Amino acid sequence: MKFDYVVIGSGPSVYRFLLGMQNSGKKIAVVEKNRFGGICPNEGCEPKIS
Repeated sequence: MKFDYVVIGSGPSVYRFLLGMQNSGKKIAVVEKNRFGGICPNEGCEPKIS
């Protein structure tokens, strides 16, 4: 199978990218090791800047 885009990871920025591309007619593969959405939405995260 051929794709126009292959995205590694599925964090918040990828979600926004996919929303913008949903009516583009492009084939997009998202490669994610764990659950869709990335670490912060699924596991919680600590902000790096305080």
